[in-house]
Amino acid sequence: MAESYALQEGENTFTVKAVRGGAEQTATLIVTREQVPVSNRNITVSFKLLGDDLHGDADEQTGVHTLKDNNLKVWIPKRTYTIPDTNTALDLITIALEDTDIDFVNEGSNYISQINGIGEFDNGNLSGWMYTLNGKHPGWGVAEQTLSNGDDVILHYTDDYTVEEG
Repeated sequence: MAESYALQEGENTFTVKAVRGGAEQTATLIVTREQVPVSNRNITVSFKLLGDDLHGDADEQTGVHTLKDNNLKVWIPKRTYTIPDTNTALDLITIALEDTDIDFVNEGSNYISQINGIGEFDNGNLSGWMYTLNGKHPGWGVAEQTLSNGDDVILHYTDDYTVEEG
């Protein structure tokens, strides 16, 4: 099973377990990430947050709320931010949410699991938080996604990630 992790600066420790022929072996892997380079260059990017209400599994009364269907609530209207060019989507999201005093949970540093009290699986087993970069859902987690000047990030809740574009 392949997994990816966002490395923190400094020492990152991982424990790897393998079973072969009934025997289990454990190894400790230590990966050191050098200090992230500091840049004096800034970029301008935009951010928007679209949320939902807690309503449980989608039904006939509530329907399915998705970015694709354009039926989510605007929690943070589109805003422009000037940030260092070394920032990631997570950095931008953190700045925007802290700037508006919206609580969020970022367990594991690469996925936003809860914002403003609504989390993954709260509105069904396919619900959760996703983001788009310039209109597309990228294949990277928020801590891995680098940003460029002019990028447009939309963080949004979805009742069913399988019907979202991309």
